[in-house]
Amino acid sequence: MFSTLKRQKGHQASPKQTKKKLSNAGSPTQSHKSTTSNSISVPPTNNFDSLIQTWLACGQFALTIGNVHHIAINSFENVLKYDPANLIALNGLADSLIKKDIETGDSVMGIQRCIEILNTAMTQFLPVRGDVKLWKKLTECYLILNDNQKAHSVIITALEISNQDPSLWLLLGQTFNRLNLIPDAMDSFNNCLNLLPPNLTTVEDIDTARSVHAELASIAVSSGNIEVATNELNATLSLPPPPPSRMDEYASLWCALAISRERAGDLRGSITVCEDAQERVGDNARILMIHAYLLLIENLPSTNPGAAINLLLRAVNVQKATHSDLEESSEGDFLPWFLLGQAYLITDEPKLSYDYLQIALKKAPASPLPWLAIGTLYLKLNQLIDSLSAYSQVIKLQSSNKSTLDSLSNATAWEGLSCVYERCDDQMKDAADACARAANCYKLCEFGDQAARLDQYHKELMIAAKNRTTVKFREPPSIPNLLIRDLVSFTATERIQMFNASTQQATSPPTQQIGTPYSGPIVLNQHGSKPPTPQLVIATPQIPANERVFKTPLIQHTPPPHVQQQINHQRQMQQDQHQQHQQQMQLEQHQLQQQELLQREQHLHLQQQQQQQQQQQQQQQQQQQQQELLRREQQAQHLAQHQQYSHHHIGGPPPPGMHLQPPPLNQQVPGPPHQMMQVHHHPPVPPAHFNYY
Repeated sequence: MFSTLKRQKGHQASPKQTKKKLSNAGSPTQSHKSTTSNSISVPPTNNFDSLIQTWLACGQFALTIGNVHHIAINSFENVLKYDPANLIALNGLADSLIKKDIETGDSVMGIQRCIEILNTAMTQFLPVRGDVKLWKKLTECYLILNDNQKAHSVIITALEISNQDPSLWLLLGQTFNRLNLIPDAMDSFNNCLNLLPPNLTTVEDIDTARSVHAELASIAVSSGNIEVATNELNATLSLPPPPPSRMDEYASLWCALAISRERAGDLRGSITVCEDAQERVGDNARILMIHAYLLLIENLPSTNPGAAINLLLRAVNVQKATHSDLEESSEGDFLPWFLLGQAYLITDEPKLSYDYLQIALKKAPASPLPWLAIGTLYLKLNQLIDSLSAYSQVIKLQSSNKSTLDSLSNATAWEGLSCVYERCDDQMKDAADACARAANCYKLCEFGDQAARLDQYHKELMIAAKNRTTVKFREPPSIPNLLIRDLVSFTATERIQMFNASTQQATSPPTQQIGTPYSGPIVLNQHGSKPPTPQLVIATPQIPANERVFKTPLIQHTPPPHVQQQINHQRQMQQDQHQQHQQQMQLEQHQLQQQELLQREQHLHLQQQQQQQQQQQQQQQQQQQQQELLRREQQAQHLAQHQQYSHHHIGGPPPPGMHLQPPPLNQQVPGPPHQMMQVHHHPPVPPAHFNYY
């Protein structure tokens, strides 16, 4: 194939410059100077072609392995030093640079370099411009860098060269989709499908068809057409699977199909999709977590927390293959640990639930999900102060841009706070207020049924508060599936990036165990005031302090003696904590009073300074007025002298000792209070027949 070397004028050495032989010519690592210099010697043609073939074979083999990109890059670069227009080397170098950046994910320098190399080659060598594959790679580079306008320009140029290539229409549709030109994107995707052969035999055609159906499914999901999205995903998964190197991409298609069926209400079909995906793909953490999420949806025949726990433990083991300190580390994906906590909460195992929720909270303290779950856990254990603190933390975490998910999280938190307050004495009004806030948040999310339910319950709580009666306690609110569904659809990397920036500013999670009161401060809510503190109930004054109880019992059955001692000890700790909290509140009130007194003194001092400044200003104004009156009197005297002189000495010199200075032109001379006389100075005109001699 490379028996002859095509040389470009001005870019290759002449045949006369081939006298010097290269030592160790067969070594792919032998360094050579660029052939663009006129003083470079080139080996004989047979050795030169053999060397190029060796470098190309080495680069293609390294590219096939996939994890030695530096060898592939060096090999293809060595080819381009002697043959800058070599299409195989250009395509191989572009693939190596792109794959290296995609796999590492920490830089785009390789992609930027690929763009520079391809643009230079297409500018200098006309034969390179006819290679459609290079135009496709250049378009992909621009799409990765989100430079959609340049990508559109490049792919249009490629279609002018070959408009019957389905892969080019696929790239054009992806570019239109990035530019939010959905009708044009769908037309391009349909053109791509029409150009594909009926029987997909080549790997490239199968990959193109798979990508087109996936893009159409994504557009259908964005427009809310779940049925069309499901059909497109079924068409995608009916194709032969990709190679193992692209198995993550294949697994994401199964995940998308499972979620689309769950959104359409076909929960049984969604679970079946997950089961089929596990047979086709194997243990994939993303598929396992989606399957577990579907099994944890409560109050359905398919609810199976035991099976969900097994799936989640398998997902954790898959992640442990890359992270040995997965549990102890504060980094990583929090979602499998959160789902484990939810599963054990459903199976009524609070200790295990709390342990896993603590791991999730350590990895993502900026996420509202662990706080909501911990608030529900404490509320079920009737630890009201701890539950209030956890729910309040959710409201503190709300972002400045209130999205639907933020409002939904706040709605769940306010509903939980309402359940906390209704379990306390004389706080039905607080429960009603929290219930009204939850209803408003549900209205922002367009959850009409939930909002109407809480509006009705708000009225009942107001009546109970007015009549000083109690109501039947509600169950703690469940975490909405929408909050978990949107997160489980993302990859682990996307979830980590989502909460990474907020985690650095989040409050450190509590480290207490189950039964120990939460000692953190009660945070401010969105309305600027502290949520009312639950008031614990003492049945009679004769009951010892360590026997303080809530309105509802903590445990329905009689515990063993050693457990009862632990409970009594914990209650004593709660009482001590409550007393410390009251002392702290009194200290804060005293500090506030001192601050108010100090502010009042500062305010009085400021008023005195302002009065002094006003007096000084008044004195200055009086002085200015006196100076103005004096100036006006002087002007009036000058004017009177000038008028007297004008009547008696017109045209003659002024009397001895009298020096008049006429006022400037257009100067206003003070007149009566209601009128200012304007004097215009004109040069004196001597009367007729006047003679000085």
